Amino acid sequence: MAHVEVIEMDGRLDRFSGPGEGDAILLRGLLFYAHHGVRSEERVLGQRFRVDVELFLSLREAGKSDRLRDTLDYGEVYAVIAEVVERTQARLLEKIADTIALSVLRRFPKVEGLVVVLEKLSPPIPGAMESVGVRIVRTRQDFASELADSAASALPVAPSGDEIVPSEPLGRS
Repeated sequence: MAHVEVIEMDGRLDRFSGPGEGDAILLRGLLFYAHHGVRSEERVLGQRFRVDVELFLSLREAGKSDRLRDTLDYGEVYAVIAEVVERTQARLLEKIADTIALSVLRRFPKVEGLVVVLEKLSPPIPGAMESVGVRIVRTRQDFASELADSAASALPVAPSGDEIVPSEPLGRS
């Protein structure tokens, strides 16, 4: 696999990896209601989150063939992201973003790297603001040991119980 180098220039990411450099699939403005946060009320009441993802992979073959099998099914990518955001619970946005990255890389071997932007749309911070969030850049090399385990599930097991736990839907017993 080609080496992926991500360079930030003027607030935009450029990816250089030889043939096909710069190809990406974008998923923007995915909205979810979930139960993440440091404060207990955030984990109980929940709030809205927005996710943007940029997936780096060669789109050359799909551009020639016009066949879905030569690219990624956007609906399947959305489903992986939704599974992480809606069915897990974490204290930090950083943990959720990292879990999204690992889950996408596990499920889609064609993806060489990705950028995940995760925003909390109603942060419990006094003051007027649109959102707070994190932006991470990950490649397959960042998760080499986790990805080597091909029998692993789509969602990783957290190293300690307080970082990420299954979330139970509210109102059900």
